[in-house]
Amino acid sequence: MVPSENGSTEALTGLPSSGSKSSLTGEGSGVHLTTTGSSSSLTTLGSNAAMSKSVRSGTGATRETAFSRRLKKATSIHMDNNMRTSLEAISDIYEDQGASGTERRNLRGALEKRTLTLHQTFSTEFSAVNDQFKRVSRDVELLCASVAKMQSALQQTKDESQVMVDQLAVLQTEYDEAAAKEDQVKSFLNRFHLTLEEKQILKGEVTAQFFTVLEKVKDIHNHCTDLLNAQHQQAGIEVMETTYLQQSQGYDKLNKWVHYQTNGIMSHEVPEVPTLFVRALHTLRDRGPLWCSCMKEIARTRRQALVNKFFSNLSANGHAHVNPNGSATETIEAQSDPLRYISDMLAWVHQSVAEENDLIDNFYAAPSPGQQIHSVSSAYQADATLEVSKADLLDITFEGLVKHFKSRVQSVLETSPSSSSANLAVFFRLESVLQFYCAIIPPLLGPNALLSTMLGEMKLQTLKKFFDMLKVLSDKLLASVPMQAPQDLSPPPIVLEALSKLTIMMDTLAGSLIPPEEREGEFTAVMSGIIDPLLTLLEKVEEIDPPSKIALSINCLQLMVSTLSEQPFTKSKAAKVSEKLDLEISKLVKLQSDALLRRCGLNDIQMKLSAPKPLSQHIPPEAMRDTIQGFYKYMYTLGSISLPHSDRIQAMRVKDAISTATTKNICDAYKLLYEAVLDPSNQYVDAQKMLQHTPENVSTLLDCN
Repeated sequence: MVPSENGSTEALTGLPSSGSKSSLTGEGSGVHLTTTGSSSSLTTLGSNAAMSKSVRSGTGATRETAFSRRLKKATSIHMDNNMRTSLEAISDIYEDQGASGTERRNLRGALEKRTLTLHQTFSTEFSAVNDQFKRVSRDVELLCASVAKMQSALQQTKDESQVMVDQLAVLQTEYDEAAAKEDQVKSFLNRFHLTLEEKQILKGEVTAQFFTVLEKVKDIHNHCTDLLNAQHQQAGIEVMETTYLQQSQGYDKLNKWVHYQTNGIMSHEVPEVPTLFVRALHTLRDRGPLWCSCMKEIARTRRQALVNKFFSNLSANGHAHVNPNGSATETIEAQSDPLRYISDMLAWVHQSVAEENDLIDNFYAAPSPGQQIHSVSSAYQADATLEVSKADLLDITFEGLVKHFKSRVQSVLETSPSSSSANLAVFFRLESVLQFYCAIIPPLLGPNALLSTMLGEMKLQTLKKFFDMLKVLSDKLLASVPMQAPQDLSPPPIVLEALSKLTIMMDTLAGSLIPPEEREGEFTAVMSGIIDPLLTLLEKVEEIDPPSKIALSINCLQLMVSTLSEQPFTKSKAAKVSEKLDLEISKLVKLQSDALLRRCGLNDIQMKLSAPKPLSQHIPPEAMRDTIQGFYKYMYTLGSISLPHSDRIQAMRVKDAISTATTKNICDAYKLLYEAVLDPSNQYVDAQKMLQHTPENVSTLLDCN
């Protein structure tokens, strides 16, 4: 707010907004506009002299009231953005024009003038724009005319091109159909025909590509059924005829190739079979007769190779020397150790059977390159419909060994005379070895194979040879009657030898493949052939005293029982021999007891104890007293019972049993005598004086408790 010249004040104030501060002040007849900070003040000073004079002449209180009223009015004015902008524009105008006093007083006119100037400027400038718009309008009208003309030409061209598009669509459809037919033809040719290169491969050498082409021909032939089922019978028949001829040519070529390769591969002792050869045989399985022909050729080639390998093995092991004519001369080793000689040959044959079985099994396995080889049993079952089985091929392979192996076994049998029983246990073990291989080889070759049959025959011949030797041993034992007893009454050498051979045969049978429940039946004849003659031999010993004869029998029988008790399948025979042993022990106990009773004088009295009572009438008291005193003297003088025959028993258990039984008989006899003397019915006076010792004292003395 600014005071006027005459001291009065007239203010027009606009309250500040958030922007700048403007102040408009008039002096005299003019107006002054000021902008400061955040408020704006407009003061108009009147030029009316009367008003100024009146104001100046008023009192101080009146001036202050008027000033306050105007100030309050000025501060009550609301200053918005539009008013602030307008005031700033007015301020700019006056700053540009120098803000003279006259122009400040004519604010309205200045504003109107400025507005007119702006309108004129706008009109001038817009007239140029209007001219441009007119030119553009004329150009747009020309453009619209051109567009209409082009639309007309385009419609005409569209109508003409539609015909071409329709024709092109028809041609495209026909082209697609032709291309589809071409693809079908190519697919048909690729699926049902061979290329020129493939035909050349089928006619060339046998290689991996040959099998690929042959497999393709096979697939084409098998897929011809699709043509026949799809109403293409004529094409299917033609393709089948072509592929059949191609297959026949391929299989014939492969058959000749396998026959040629067989002689070079399978003639070695240990053949190394190429993968291509195995694949050829797998492929030929589609032609059963050709495959069977190749397999038989392989078996025949392997037969000769095995014969050569057999002779080489014998020569390498030092068993035989091969002559040019093919015969063999047995060496001293074969004659001295026939068991090892034949066992080595059987082991080699079994190993060869397993190797040949594995070799042939490769040819029976599934032909797929990624498929694993089947086991022997599954391959055999899978090919049971073929004309030649694996067992037949193995039979052909090993039939060449039959005569050579058989001649050697027979030579061993012939060089060991049946009149000698020296090799009895050896031939029993040899028969067990043959039985073992008869159990494991025929399942691989088949029960009707020549080698299986020959092994069975050799087993029977060996068994016959064994029983011939066993009969010789039995006859030898029986021919030893009467048997001369050793001085110590131990088992004679002939008994020891026979039981030693029996022990070897028992151990051999225990380790064989014969089921345990069948071993006793298999061994019964062997036991009878040795034990029965020994029992007969014991009954006919040279003239010796009965107790010595019984002691000899006990020693021999005890050795037989201990020998037969070692295996379960001989326990029944051991029980029978044990019964005879118990009988002999009873005889020896009775003989020794009777002899001791006679020495001490109790034998006669014991015989009279059963006489009618009173016993004193049959045995006077004096005789009874003398007999009892003699018994005491005999017992206490020796301190124990002398048993010379019992001491010659070798088995301690049997010896102790005999001694115990003998002393028990003496104690029992004294007890009967003791009780008879004390019996009042026998009328012995002073019986207690006659009997100095009780039966318990005698038992303690004789150690029979």
